[in-house]
Amino acid sequence: MKTAFDIAVIGGGAAGCTAAVEAARLGARVALIEQDRLLGGAAWHRGRLPARMLQAAVRARTSNGTAAVTDPATVELSRLLPDLDAHRRKHATTYANALQKHGVMRLHARAVLRSPRVIEVTTVHGTRHRIESNQIVIATGDRPRSPQGARIDYEAVLDMGAVLSAVYLPRTVVVAGDGPSACEMATLLGHLGSQVTLAAPGQGVLPGLDPVLADIVLASLHAAGGTFLPHHTLTGAQKDGQGGALCTLTPTDGSPATHLNPDRVVVATHRTATVRALELGTVGLQLNADGHLPVDRQFRTQQASIRAIGGVIGAGASPTRIRHQARQVAHWALYGRGQADKHPRPFLDTIHAAPELATLGQAENHRPGLVAATVQEANHGLKLVADEHHRLVGLHAWGPGAEKRLQALETAVQEQWHIRRVSRASSPSMAAASKAARQLAASLDHGESNALHPDDLLAGIVSLPGSPSAA
Repeated sequence: MKTAFDIAVIGGGAAGCTAAVEAARLGARVALIEQDRLLGGAAWHRGRLPARMLQAAVRARTSNGTAAVTDPATVELSRLLPDLDAHRRKHATTYANALQKHGVMRLHARAVLRSPRVIEVTTVHGTRHRIESNQIVIATGDRPRSPQGARIDYEAVLDMGAVLSAVYLPRTVVVAGDGPSACEMATLLGHLGSQVTLAAPGQGVLPGLDPVLADIVLASLHAAGGTFLPHHTLTGAQKDGQGGALCTLTPTDGSPATHLNPDRVVVATHRTATVRALELGTVGLQLNADGHLPVDRQFRTQQASIRAIGGVIGAGASPTRIRHQARQVAHWALYGRGQADKHPRPFLDTIHAAPELATLGQAENHRPGLVAATVQEANHGLKLVADEHHRLVGLHAWGPGAEKRLQALETAVQEQWHIRRVSRASSPSMAAASKAARQLAASLDHGESNALHPDDLLAGIVSLPGSPSAA
């Protein structure tokens, strides 16, 4: 059987569902192909959702002044993630209802590319069909990639999803990586009682983000009794034959390697596009050296009728960036032009660490001439970044509700408000930004610095060494 569509989307995560709904809203005949029973994507169901819930568990312990458990191996993760399956079903149902409302044909099947405009689908019952489509959008996301010498075996060597699907917390764990996932795992597990070693290939963590966020992560890890090993790469990891793991961390300067015997090793280093089942070679496509599918500014691959968005092109985990790409690809595929943006689009991203971090726009160290001010209020803080014209170009928040606080301030960054305008804002959602803007304006007038020590940034958020409470 052959069926023709204007657009066929492969992948039922946030990117795929958003692209399918947008294309259908614009009048296209759309099919969405997803092999998993639940819509929403593995990155959400096995990563961001349980991380959010685990973060809430850490926050509850912190706000109640509850100390980390003596033996984390006695803590069942299911008790920290109540109703996880119910939350997954609710999220999937939201996407399913949106697809149905806009007339998208949803196919629970596995997809294989047979030509630049033909997809072979195999249903869960083994029936095969061929779909013809003018445009194909690949939105299958990405997955962790095992580094050489440290194969992810889902027993002793885990990825983030496997950690969050485990029965018990590990007593000791090595987390390899310097990105958001590594920082989430290291701080969350640390504040739940695990003895954590975080090994990063560079000097610090969260490269490309504002230094204040990296300072907070490392101070939080230290507060939880964790260890940070900069300039160390994971070069070996395997089962030790006794229920634990053996791992080798090699310094980048050629010094002797460090050998550890933790309960578990978590690999959070590199990711690669989830495309093996698609048989890209059939249509002349291949991944780049970073393990992702290269595209142009219109999200076209080397085959003009095949486009790709989201994790499969290495777009990261920012939901706002992914949804933006999904809407744009629908317009490019149907009209040959993108959807016009009234203002430049800095994308909000959230790191579900302990404490919660959120970032929007430029970091203070992105280029010369940027200036910043930092405010700390109770158990949360905010850093404001302005350009040489004193216009707002970046905001970075930490503490409970960091994501929601920046969501309320997106317009100010997108429109690059002058700091004088920000300082005069009177709405409750702008209170912290207004205070930071007033401080920045004053420091610019007097040439003063507004820097805070990393320990001050965490005051009231997590227990620091020697502090009696984390309230």
